[in-house]
Amino acid sequence: MLCRIADASPFYKVGHMRLRALVLALGVSAFVQFSVVGAETIKYVFDGTASGTLGSQTFSNVDLNESAVTDTASVPANGEQINFAPMPFTIDIGGVGSTTVSTGLLSLFHNASFQFVAAGWKTSSSEIDVIEINNPAFLTYDMTTSIGPITETGSDPFIGNWQNMSTSGGNLTVTSWDNVSFTATLGSGTGGSNAVPLPSAAWLSLIGLPLAAIAARRRSAV
Repeated sequence: MLCRIADASPFYKVGHMRLRALVLALGVSAFVQFSVVGAETIKYVFDGTASGTLGSQTFSNVDLNESAVTDTASVPANGEQINFAPMPFTIDIGGVGSTTVSTGLLSLFHNASFQFVAAGWKTSSSEIDVIEINNPAFLTYDMTTSIGPITETGSDPFIGNWQNMSTSGGNLTVTSWDNVSFTATLGSGTGGSNAVPLPSAAWLSLIGLPLAAIAARRRSAV
């Protein structure tokens, strides 16, 4: 009886190590799939009626739409303030066309206590609002879900900061931007993919093969 137990122990060890390798492989696979599938595109839009100039063109009381697209995995951690890194913004101006704000000039800011979401200049030492929307909904908003449109009635109090903004269509100056709304749209229809695709079977096999090799090496060593 004692000999049979002693002889069985190596097989138990091999089976135990194979099980551990399998559990580890499944755990890595599940983690990769969860983390990748969890990232969705999200589009932020500020929209209102504006007047101003773009290069040599003048516009008056037309729709001005300012938007940026990112993904939920890139949204900074939620807290008292959420400050995005500078990102590319696209501005569509009714009757004039579309222009792109140079990367690094504009960013998004969120402050829960003061209940606002804003877009503006961001430098190494300061943040300067260009447009700000105030609403109690922003007290608990984490910038990762759909919301809006939420409208700020009246004129933009930071309109003086819209002077000679560098864009692909020339310098942009906005002299008024009224009744501006903020909307966030998650997933499809944002100008990006709805969700980052699952990793391919071939990619996952790169994880599984080394684990299988480890298990085989342990079997041969027992």
